[in-house]
Amino acid sequence: KTIEEKFEEDPVFYEKFSILIKQAIEDYRKKRIDEAQYYGKVVGYMESVRTRTDQETPEVLKNRDIAKAFYGVVHETISKHKDDGDKKQLAAEIGMGIDDIVVKHKAVDWYLKQDIQNKILNELEDYLLDHKELKLTYEDVDGIMEKSLNIAKKRYAE
Repeated sequence: KTIEEKFEEDPVFYEKFSILIKQAIEDYRKKRIDEAQYYGKVVGYMESVRTRTDQETPEVLKNRDIAKAFYGVVHETISKHKDDGDKKQLAAEIGMGIDDIVVKHKAVDWYLKQDIQNKILNELEDYLLDHKELKLTYEDVDGIMEKSLNIAKKRYAE
């Protein structure tokens, strides 16, 4: 239920746990795991969702909860076609940069004001395109921008 309610706040994070839970259910139904293993897995996944922790998230994001959501979007995108180097660390840095851009432009009811959203989108586009090492297509950049703005609206709507 929590996954459904909070999905838009961090779609990559919640999608991952949704898949893991469905897999545990399927494994249990097909008798690949016993009841105790099933219970252990599901309780572990629920705790991770409740505390918003994931062993795969870089340590640098430990205290940057909203940047974790941006990290997930970036990591998902660059994992498709960037084969060299540490994708997680690079995605974490970009996720924190996206978070910094959103925070810089945040104002009262910013999520209702198209001009502020456009400023955020313009700066995000420049920021992402400046990172040539990401090897992003314009479609990738648009996708990251759209998902990031949606996450920001959910997480920073104050």
